[in-house]
Amino acid sequence: MPTGDDIRVAVARVYAHALLDLASAAGEADALMAELTDLLGLLDQDRDLADLFLGRSADVHARRAILEKLRGRMSDHLLNALLVLNDKDRLSLLRLICQEYHVGLERRRNEVDIHVTTAVPLPDRLRDRLARVAAELSGRKPRLVEAVDTNMIGGMVVRIEDDKYDVTVRRQLRRLRAELIDRAAREIHSGKPYFEDVRRGRNTHEDQGR
Repeated sequence: MPTGDDIRVAVARVYAHALLDLASAAGEADALMAELTDLLGLLDQDRDLADLFLGRSADVHARRAILEKLRGRMSDHLLNALLVLNDKDRLSLLRLICQEYHVGLERRRNEVDIHVTTAVPLPDRLRDRLARVAAELSGRKPRLVEAVDTNMIGGMVVRIEDDKYDVTVRRQLRRLRAELIDRAAREIHSGKPYFEDVRRGRNTHEDQGR
């Protein structure tokens, strides 16, 4: 059953695709993407302005009057979209709409953003290899968006749209710990030493190698 977030994303996607169709037909898809990005950046910097645009407490009619004053200072595509969202009381979806617009624009270009988080900056050799793997996974031209998280214990986290690939050492350690706890629990119940299995497996491998 769809959650509230799922419904919000679906609605945002409808608005984003309609806006992308209009902007593309006018040859202004890239320019509108830049406008949306700048607008969200401005809202991130000004909390009062963000509350006015995105807050549910703002009066719809008062907000429309303010938006109308921006005519000529932004593209008609963006202003009209904001007016429609305001009238439908859906301006709170603006950030999601921007994200879906960006994804839709990338797909039309056969491109995709690959978000990569690592403990240290990626060396060029690994960056090139990751780009090749991402191209194979997505079937599109990858564009790496890199971030460094010093709290990670090595490894990396890769996100391609909604797919996340976590290869951090921390996750591997948690998985190993969980496996050891599980094997230890089974050992207690069966009375068969776990390390006896490990030793037997190692001896078998050595015999096969002779």
